Amino acid sequence: MQYNKTLHLVILVSALLSLLLVSTAYSNFTYAQSKFRAKLDANNEVPPVNSTAEGVATFKVKDDTITSKINITGITDVSGAQIHTGKSGENGDPIVDLLKTGEKTKTSGAVTIKGNFTASDFEGSMKGKALSALQSAMGTNETYVNIKTSDHPDGEIRGQIKVKGKPTQ
Repeated sequence: MQYNKTLHLVILVSALLSLLLVSTAYSNFTYAQSKFRAKLDANNEVPPVNSTAEGVATFKVKDDTITSKINITGITDVSGAQIHTGKSGENGDPIVDLLKTGEKTKTSGAVTIKGNFTASDFEGSMKGKALSALQSAMGTNETYVNIKTSDHPDGEIRGQIKVKGKPTQ
């Protein structure tokens, strides 16, 4: 009889430990993501703007640095490139200035912005937070890239940042 109680207790404790392990691994999944992507389009602006420009922004987290690369076609007068807080359909505050942390290169009808940033580059609501805070927000679709031009000073193209491999908008 005692053997059966002990066996049941061992099975129950094992099941609870397994559940705890799975839930911890799942909650850390977002933090463990290291590659992100945003598809930039004028229709994603709030409100949408009339522009044929488009682009793709990619981000890669390595140690305490995020490497960014943005390829834009259809415009060459980029006056701002920022990561903002905010979900799809919402405008939010800028938290990283990608022109300040990167280098802009113009080609015929296109612009590339490449750079690296760390938590010390955060501003606004992200200022003083760890890199993992931005990584988590990026992994839960709570950030977007906004590209500004002289024609559209509030933003010409925009895209939600998502874990690379998930569908983008």
